[in-house]
Amino acid sequence: MAEVEIENTSSGKLLSSARKKLGLSEADIAEQLNLSIAVIKELEADQNTTDIPDAFLRGYLRTYARAVGEDEEQIVAHYSQAIGTSIVSNHFVSSNDVQPAKAQVGNHMPWFKVLSVAVFIAIIVLAWIAFSQQNTETHTQDTSLSQPLNSNVETKDNTIQQSADLSTNSLDLDKAETVAVTDDENIIEEQYAETENLSIEPAIEAEATESELAFTFIDNCWVKVTDNNGEVLAVGLKTAGRRFTVSGVAPIAVVLGKPRAISLQFNDQTVDLSIYPAWQTARFSLGDD
Repeated sequence: MAEVEIENTSSGKLLSSARKKLGLSEADIAEQLNLSIAVIKELEADQNTTDIPDAFLRGYLRTYARAVGEDEEQIVAHYSQAIGTSIVSNHFVSSNDVQPAKAQVGNHMPWFKVLSVAVFIAIIVLAWIAFSQQNTETHTQDTSLSQPLNSNVETKDNTIQQSADLSTNSLDLDKAETVAVTDDENIIEEQYAETENLSIEPAIEAEATESELAFTFIDNCWVKVTDNNGEVLAVGLKTAGRRFTVSGVAPIAVVLGKPRAISLQFNDQTVDLSIYPAWQTARFSLGDD
């Protein structure tokens, strides 16, 4: 491939100048390339700090150059000079959408259901074991408390029987012993009260659930989907007619290059995308509540 001479200009200026010579507006180019006006403005302004991957930016520049009759190699060379590298960097995760979308969901749902049922059964078994152990400890404590109670009652009866034959000094001793017995009974009653107030509340663990997004592309559109764990669920330029479904932990961040080109459902509920301008990149999140 022949070397491309890089003049003291930029790819954005060359594209903007060529567009104006053809009498085309930014909206005309956006409609022709199936891109948003915001992306066209960024390309012409040489703004290389967007969240669009490097490989896609180079592809957009080549397509734009062909649309206005510019040398695409020269345009890409100016772009490479601006960012300081000519190597394409693809730091993104491609979507694992497999058509048809119904087959993709069906392959994973049975395993998820089996795992959910297993976790639920395990929680029930652990709660039942904890409940049984607590009942056993309570019964043992009740048995141990009944023995001191009977012993204290017998001691009290013996003390009353012997007090009739004792002198005044022995009566004082009986009173002291009776007070001791009464204190013991109060302690036993308090222990019984604490035993009756015991309650068992088995812990129930909360299970993390995933939310589901279903995409149907009416027209070509660039899309990026990221869940709350930072996992990129889908990214790339999708063509008209494509359908796929992704699942992740909410809230889920969504970026759409052309929001009116997509029909979107979140957990089987249709998402209203008509609130976003047709030619402007839409950024929003789902499942914030």
